[in-house]
Amino acid sequence: MTTDQFSEEKLKSLLKTEQLGKKICFFPSLESTNLFAKQLAEKGEPHGTLVIAETQTKGQGRLGRSWHSPKGGLWFSLILRPSFRPFLPQHLTFTAGLAAAQTCSRIIPNVSLRWPNDIYVESKKIGGILTEGRTKGNDFEYCIIGIGLNVNLTESEFPSILKSEASSLLILKKEKVEIPLFLANLLLLWENILKIYSQKGFAPVLNSWKKYAHFLGTFVKVDTPTKTIEGEAIDVTLSGALKVKDLDGMIHEISSGDVRRLTSN
Repeated sequence: MTTDQFSEEKLKSLLKTEQLGKKICFFPSLESTNLFAKQLAEKGEPHGTLVIAETQTKGQGRLGRSWHSPKGGLWFSLILRPSFRPFLPQHLTFTAGLAAAQTCSRIIPNVSLRWPNDIYVESKKIGGILTEGRTKGNDFEYCIIGIGLNVNLTESEFPSILKSEASSLLILKKEKVEIPLFLANLLLLWENILKIYSQKGFAPVLNSWKKYAHFLGTFVKVDTPTKTIEGEAIDVTLSGALKVKDLDGMIHEISSGDVRRLTSN
């Protein structure tokens, strides 16, 4: 087995989690791991069920965007049915981002997180997170967290439109990463972060997340569903909202939007 091939047996032998990944649904190719995970969740598949594909033909990003998902990346989704209450789906996005950043940081330096769901190394994006869920009354029946990470992608595998803004662990580290081991480490870190969230609330998770939030304190442009705001990114609140101080000194709390840095790392 080469490092850019996925082995379900290898992953099972490496897993040290109690719940995450205990049921694995692996496919050489899927349209979207999130879409398949939602179908499984609707049928009652349990908390921690992992859906992973070597390639996605219709990978999904936020706001309906497509996600380039060739072989050599890590494309997976988890079904989460947290037993503790209360929890917020946006908080689960932060737990996933923190786990991904911590795992990547074991391999390369200068890993950062950009609100609300992107993983960067310096100015290059290496991954993203898509959170979806279903409500039942005032509660969430389940959440699907999809993570896409450019692990063993070469420069030639990126479309020309992405080459200036995206990278991979292989390009940055200059050697291939063993994907099953990487995923086993990520799932264990993620499970431990979820335990902290369940026992101590979101504050300690957010504080750890902010250690990777190198965009805080810089000037950003935020495209929200209704307007564009430029200013200094000053904080992320306990609800998961981004606080931006605009050029007139007004502070905005933004719950949904895309962030682009206007100052370099």
